[in-house]
Amino acid sequence: MGGATAIAVSGSNQGLTLSAGVLDLVQATGTDVSATILSGGTEMVASAGTLLAPVLLSGGTLLLAAGAMESGGTVMSGATLIVSSGVVASGVTVASGGSLVVLHGGSDFGVIDRGTVVVSSGAVESGDVLSSGGQVLVASGGTALSVTVSATGTETVQAGGTALGLNLSAGGSVYLSSGALQSGSTVQGGATYNIGSGATALNMLVTSSGRANILGFASGVIDSGIGAFVSFTNYPGDGVQVSSGGTVFNVTVGNGIAVDYLGVLSGGTVSGAVNTKSSFLDVGGTIWAVSNFGHFGAEGGTAIGVTFESGGTQTSDGTGLNPINYNNTVVSSAASVDFAQGHFVNTSALAGSTARVGAGLTVSASAGTNFGLTIAGGTDLVLNGGVDIGTIVSAGGIYTVSSGGTGLATILSTGATATISSGGLESGATVV
Repeated sequence: MGGATAIAVSGSNQGLTLSAGVLDLVQATGTDVSATILSGGTEMVASAGTLLAPVLLSGGTLLLAAGAMESGGTVMSGATLIVSSGVVASGVTVASGGSLVVLHGGSDFGVIDRGTVVVSSGAVESGDVLSSGGQVLVASGGTALSVTVSATGTETVQAGGTALGLNLSAGGSVYLSSGALQSGSTVQGGATYNIGSGATALNMLVTSSGRANILGFASGVIDSGIGAFVSFTNYPGDGVQVSSGGTVFNVTVGNGIAVDYLGVLSGGTVSGAVNTKSSFLDVGGTIWAVSNFGHFGAEGGTAIGVTFESGGTQTSDGTGLNPINYNNTVVSSAASVDFAQGHFVNTSALAGSTARVGAGLTVSASAGTNFGLTIAGGTDLVLNGGVDIGTIVSAGGIYTVSSGGTGLATILSTGATATISSGGLESGATVV
């Protein structure tokens, strides 16, 4: 058809090819099926009109009025489909190099995206699947629902954008910009989830070999990002890493069976964590209110309110250069912990537990009360304002009470060394 107009009023057209200068007008109650819109060709669908399985090529024009419905079809490389207010596009495939733009009041459903989808302010996308280099950009005020990102697909949520119900699978990646919100996400093996500074992620599940990097805020995290543990320092593998400026509330690390990992780097914060058996919690930042059943790595930073449960361990990073500050630490009954370098305030090793400081390591108490530490070849310094009660110093251990420090009921084994400096106090010591 050249230089002509095809009109479907209440019936239908099928298989039209619209070349340059050709206009196809689908009026109310009309239906157009499998039209091909070439460069210079135009398809117009009026309110209540229906367009099924069109193919839009570069240079072609497709205009959908409010109330029109578009279902299926393909947006080819170089072509752009505009979904305006009141329009619903369903089941469209956006090929590599193609674009779909959803404007305010418009929506798309079930798009297969291998090109680019833009969700504007006031627009909604739902159930889209991104793969093979597909990209979706959720702008401020835009909403993405139940999106699946896989195989080199990428979702970016900008400031003020909202994404709910993300499924991120192998090869896919998501980035939340400052001011963006994501709630309800699953990060599967081989996928990467980046939460930028100022962004918020709620209710996240990181599964086997998934990876999440948190520079913003996250809450309700289950970390089952299973991977082979290499070392504590700047661990590059799977799991969750909280970087400087990042904050995580309420996180569970692991399932008690496999190896999982949570890294809290310098400047990062975690509050309310459970580190399960076989999992690794690497601390270089600040942690609060943690129950540790697994492995606890010290790389500096501050630990407040940590409870070492039965089976929980503490491990040095191997350098001995980054002591951690412990406040209100509890070693539970039946737990056995080998502490690395540290400054201790209000530490309690409960009956039936063991809290050791090994050879070559130095711990110091500068405030509060510490109870039940065992110095197994290491050094315990009780500094001004610090109180140690019931410390056991084994052979080869060094125990020093400095001026202003207090030691009570200390037990010194043969071969241990104890020094009480001028101004220091030791009372009730026993030598065995």
